[in-house]
Amino acid sequence: MFTALLVGALVVVFGSAAFVVARSSRGQLGGGGLKQLPATTSDGNLLMRTVRDLRVGDIVQYETRDYLVEGTVNYDEAGHRWTAGRLIDAGDEKWLIVGMEKAGTDTVRLTQIADIDISGYPPETMVAGGTRYNLDSRGTATAKAAGQTDVVGGKGLDPDSVHRCRWWRYEGTGGKCLILEQWGDSFRTLRGESIRMSDLELMPGS
Repeated sequence: MFTALLVGALVVVFGSAAFVVARSSRGQLGGGGLKQLPATTSDGNLLMRTVRDLRVGDIVQYETRDYLVEGTVNYDEAGHRWTAGRLIDAGDEKWLIVGMEKAGTDTVRLTQIADIDISGYPPETMVAGGTRYNLDSRGTATAKAAGQTDVVGGKGLDPDSVHRCRWWRYEGTGGKCLILEQWGDSFRTLRGESIRMSDLELMPGS
């Protein structure tokens, strides 16, 4: 009688443990929507990052391509912060801009350098590639760089310095966008489109 009771108790205990493990596994592996892979901190704890926290050495996957983050520029305008990452795949360079809007949104901008001459103060309307862009917002931010940024004329920003940048954001039809930046006496133009953050996958490099 005692043996039967002992066996029954063990079955209940191990059955409950198996249920907890199975439930935990489903919570971790099933339909969570986490597309980034886990990295670890210096003390070995798991660190889950998204493209909102791009770092040099990360891999950003978009459609069928894997882009290496070779450099980042972190902007700060009176406490509002956003990031631009320089992405490289087989010599193809793009800039991913995350968090530029002050309101919460999952929209990011995938852009590339556009050869547009700017003379004088930027206008309210610009035309590039057959698309008309209207000025949506503008401002001035400080910026810190990491890695290889090649921001203007193949020259990167000194990572040990704080830089100042004036910026203008233009919007076109169909999610197209154009961003103009002024670094000292030099301008650079980024042209591309708005995409959903969920379209990207991040593999943290560290």
